[in-house]
Amino acid sequence: MKIPWLKIIGMTILTAFALAVIVFSGAFLIWVQFQ
Repeated sequence: MKIPWLKIIGMTILTAFALAVIVFSGAFLIWVQFQ
């Protein structure tokens, strides 16, 4: 049984990218409110 490494790596990158976008937008909203 072969492990689909490409799919696992792709999902990891997509998840990390989505989390980074959520964290960045949240921090940006907080930063805007305190301006």
